[in-house]
Amino acid sequence: MSEAVAAEVEDGSKGFTQKILDGIEKAGNKVPHPAMLFLYLIILVIGLSFILDLFNVNVTGNVLVPAPQGVSIDYAAGSSGTIETFPEYWGEDYVLEEQDVAVRSLISIDGIRFIFTSFVNNFANFNVVSVIFVAMIGVGVAEHAELMDALIRKLVAVAPPGALTFIIVLIGGLSSVATDPGYLISSHWARQPS
Repeated sequence: MSEAVAAEVEDGSKGFTQKILDGIEKAGNKVPHPAMLFLYLIILVIGLSFILDLFNVNVTGNVLVPAPQGVSIDYAAGSSGTIETFPEYWGEDYVLEEQDVAVRSLISIDGIRFIFTSFVNNFANFNVVSVIFVAMIGVGVAEHAELMDALIRKLVAVAPPGALTFIIVLIGGLSSVATDPGYLISSHWARQPS
């Protein structure tokens, strides 16, 4: 930090932009860890399900369901069996059906059973989560092995001067995933000749 900026910070006469950035930093520092946020949301959903179940809350909505298909049975003349004839076209027609869904408490015995028996299916059927898990495991292994540090250093070292701005923005985005390596940019870039 330069002496003029340090003196300005010590005097307490911060500019408008610096005050906004300080406020954003303070607010960001108060946000809990993402794992704790996830746990808080789980507790909130369980609590809401209990309260809404106490008040017998129902949700009524229209749901698209496949239209019933007709099957006709023809008796063949002179035979003892039947011949089932199906429509030539099994259409993709859907009809609106009104369904009523009651909120069930997740604190009850059935609710706890539902949580633990549907846990794997919820994650398995939500395709994005599996991709994110695999990617985060890969990033975690690469960061622990310091592969991310080495790749970022090499990328900045061999970057042509015209592409340096793009590279810095790209690495800044990567550093939001890989945390620590992004801070290496400024120290390495400051040493690079212009």
